[in-house]
Amino acid sequence: MKRPKQLLFLSNGYGEDAIAARVAAELKKEFEILAFPLVGKGQAYRNSGIPVVGPLLELPSGGFNAHDFTALRRDFEAGLFPLLGGQYRFLRKVQTDAVVAVGDFLAIAAAKLTKKKIFFIGANKSDFYLDRGARYLEIELSLMKKWQVKVFPRDQKTQQRLEKRGLDSEYLGNPMMDTFEGREEFENKKNKTVLLLPGSREEAYGNIRAMVPVVEGIHGKDPKILFGLALAPSLRSEELAIIFSSLGWVAAGNGFGKGELSIALSRDFGQSLFSADLVIGMAGTANEQAVGLGKPVISWPGEGPQYSKRFALLQKQLLGEALNLLPYDPEGIAKKAIEILNEGEYIESLREIGRERLGLPGAAVRIARRIEELFSSL
Repeated sequence: MKRPKQLLFLSNGYGEDAIAARVAAELKKEFEILAFPLVGKGQAYRNSGIPVVGPLLELPSGGFNAHDFTALRRDFEAGLFPLLGGQYRFLRKVQTDAVVAVGDFLAIAAAKLTKKKIFFIGANKSDFYLDRGARYLEIELSLMKKWQVKVFPRDQKTQQRLEKRGLDSEYLGNPMMDTFEGREEFENKKNKTVLLLPGSREEAYGNIRAMVPVVEGIHGKDPKILFGLALAPSLRSEELAIIFSSLGWVAAGNGFGKGELSIALSRDFGQSLFSADLVIGMAGTANEQAVGLGKPVISWPGEGPQYSKRFALLQKQLLGEALNLLPYDPEGIAKKAIEILNEGEYIESLREIGRERLGLPGAAVRIARRIEELFSSL
């Protein structure tokens, strides 16, 4: 019996894993799918029933972090060097028919070790960035062209540059917008809702501590506003209880409260995001997804290593007017939040920004079908 054609999905980050898993799920009927996450243990793939292969390790930094020496040192102490060696050896000998790389050029370079056809879903770099390092470098473009990589960029602006450089590229949307589910809530919605997105890594706890005074400031200006906190699976409930208790809050219902004020906790990210009127976010992918849905986002630089000043400034370049990047001043941020919630014209304009920067839903299906078509001609 002839074996089914095999596709190896290779991704270099947690958000990238989610994107890859979503596209891979659309191809499971036609191909044998294997997943190799370069970072972490591939939980997003496992959740989609996709077999995970290769050397795996959960790094302290949550990923390859070249911008933070302390985080990089901790990664090396945890076994980064042996991990890289094992990944190199695995990719040199793995048997597959083609590779779908998801992330940035690191994923392409890793996929090249297999010596197979590479389909690349560009999840990170964009020409909306002004910073040179956050756009595709000339050497990256040259190598993608030389290696005959089929590129699916994350936005139309980036696609235009790739076309000019003669790359085999095609813009079909950004599958980041297909990695969560929910629906808009218009019926019986009497109160505005502010959603807190603190991130998914260890620094999220410090971000929550900084967000609480902002929530108290907003409540003082408009007690009718509701608040929610979207929790990533990695965040621990007992740690949250310690933080809120230290700030004078107590457990209340499905969240925490202080007097007449409460924050509801939810692990249903998609529905929480659809239900929000305003996002206070110190997250990477989640902030982008909020903008993709036309939601205004308020943020400020955190303590890092992820949502650092540099990262926040880069995200501002990517998301434009949809991201309100402010200095940390709880009273000033609360005032801005109230202004935004009452700026109908501004909020209406965000839907167009969302479409331009993040694209329309359905990209995962479109990209999967195109890979299927192209694969059949190999």
